Amino acid sequence: MYPQQRSRPDKHTDRLAWEASWAKDLSDFYDRPLRNLPRPTVGSFSPQSLALLALPDNPLHCQQKCREICSLQSDLARAVIPACVGEDFERNWKKMAEQQRREVVLEGLYRASCVAWLEERRGLCPEFTLRSLSAWNGTEYLRLLREILPSMPLSETARITSPIFIPHPKIDYIWALSMGDLHDGFPGWKAWVNKSLLDRTYFASMALWNIFLAFHGHSEEYAVARGPRETPEHRTQLIKVLNETYGKNAYKELKAELHRLQPEQHKVCWHCGTPEMSLEPGKRLRACGGCLTVNRKITYCSRECQVENWKNGVPIPHRVICGKALEAGSEPQPQARGSTSNPDARIPEPEPSFRRSPHLLHQISFLSQPPYVDYTFIFPHPLPDQGVTVCPIFDRIGFLTLRNEALCNGDPESVQLMYYILIPFAENWRMSGYTRTSLKHQLEREYEITLQELPDELDAPPSNPPSMLELHQAEEDSSDLVHQPHQRIDEQQTGDHVQAEDSKGLRRGEYAEENAVFPATPRDSETPVEDTYGSTLVAILGAFFFILPFGFLFLLLLVVATSFFLLSSVVFLVLLFFGYVRIPHTLLELVHSWFWHEVNIYMFEYVQQWLLNLSFQVTG
Repeated sequence: MYPQQRSRPDKHTDRLAWEASWAKDLSDFYDRPLRNLPRPTVGSFSPQSLALLALPDNPLHCQQKCREICSLQSDLARAVIPACVGEDFERNWKKMAEQQRREVVLEGLYRASCVAWLEERRGLCPEFTLRSLSAWNGTEYLRLLREILPSMPLSETARITSPIFIPHPKIDYIWALSMGDLHDGFPGWKAWVNKSLLDRTYFASMALWNIFLAFHGHSEEYAVARGPRETPEHRTQLIKVLNETYGKNAYKELKAELHRLQPEQHKVCWHCGTPEMSLEPGKRLRACGGCLTVNRKITYCSRECQVENWKNGVPIPHRVICGKALEAGSEPQPQARGSTSNPDARIPEPEPSFRRSPHLLHQISFLSQPPYVDYTFIFPHPLPDQGVTVCPIFDRIGFLTLRNEALCNGDPESVQLMYYILIPFAENWRMSGYTRTSLKHQLEREYEITLQELPDELDAPPSNPPSMLELHQAEEDSSDLVHQPHQRIDEQQTGDHVQAEDSKGLRRGEYAEENAVFPATPRDSETPVEDTYGSTLVAILGAFFFILPFGFLFLLLLVVATSFFLLSSVVFLVLLFFGYVRIPHTLLELVHSWFWHEVNIYMFEYVQQWLLNLSFQVTG
């Protein structure tokens, strides 16, 4: 239910007049109170039309459209995030002259409308007009661009797995389904609403992408993908609906139009979208054998694409639908927050009310890939970015807790404490041009808030890395410092490492290496004294806990072996006593002969020695 299609000025020769006609229709249809907006109901559609949408072919066409939208939005996200961080795209867009911005927006709308069958979907996008997208320094375009970005950054292999829907209050009101409309008597009603939402998402994504390309002076050509082969049931129902709605020859006219456009349509791979004409000479697309059994034709360009689509197909894996009849209502639906194919357990999902900025998505892309760090300092080109890891472990746990809270909802207090903790680390790179001011601007761009400078009573000059003696002293004093907020430790020696705590008991520390941070070292005197007792105790405890598992394992094996020997001995004696086990007679004779042989030899030697001793006594 959107503005009726009518004849318009030729967009190829008179773009301004064409745009003015669209702006007028959208304004007349949507610029009214919500209660006066036409809201479609089941009664406004013929039963034949709803029955046509309930056929098994419709979910398959929607899946094809979802895959194209996900591919388009994934390309848009991969291009927009680096442009906003490295080229400062948002600032350059706002600084552009008004007339030049209008020309770029008009070029993008024109290119999106030139894609086959997309212009009529523009009626579902009331905010996509030249006046709306170019007004107020182009802020509306930037807002819509952020709405379509995913909640997680995309790598080269990752992609969006469900279309991201751009909300609009009047569109949401028009297409809101009442509970009375969702019943089994009209299964095609929900399918029709889902199809309309996909059409809106498709045109919006295409328009945003082409405006972005026009800004950078690029352009793309689009090929129309041929849809899955229709079944005889679908063809019969389509003939019936068209003939009853538009006249007896409506289906013939539609077939003639499709036949005219057939040279522009291409068979494509169901997974990667490669057209058949782009394959090597003599190579053709091959159909899925399982789907042919249900009179459905889905083609692939290679065995690799078929296997990958079977496991990780978009929007759903092919194994779910292969060889199965599809039902109405199983169409994929666009979501306000699109999901990605590689969710990272280390990065929490954002709350619904918080939308991550492109700069924050760029930061997350560093945090979610090895080598895993706690934060990354973004240096200006061509200097490489530097990642840091907070240590010791207790300081790192506190920092990661603040970071996860900020990633979830953009909490200003958590970001402020992160800034205080990271200041000494940033000062270590001051020779490379990265200072605390650079860190402050980076955090403000990522979370889009205003940070406060470090209070003077907590400020500290930069220092050299602490020694190992200072590290041991810091471990001893760390428990005392946690209970002393607002403490300031004055250092007199040049190059001393200064440690202060914020109002919540969190400490700040300098780091000396690229990915390592040394804890701060407060001392009560100028000359550090090594704590030999504490070091020895730590060494003893470490050795004890290292040897303890091996000793426990040896003791366990000894107990098991002894228990097995005693139990087997008792069982043998019991069986021998009751006669269940008998010793062979020959074995008894052998033992008896051996015993007496040993006894005789022992007695002979004893008597011989006694007689020898006696003879010595007599002769003596």
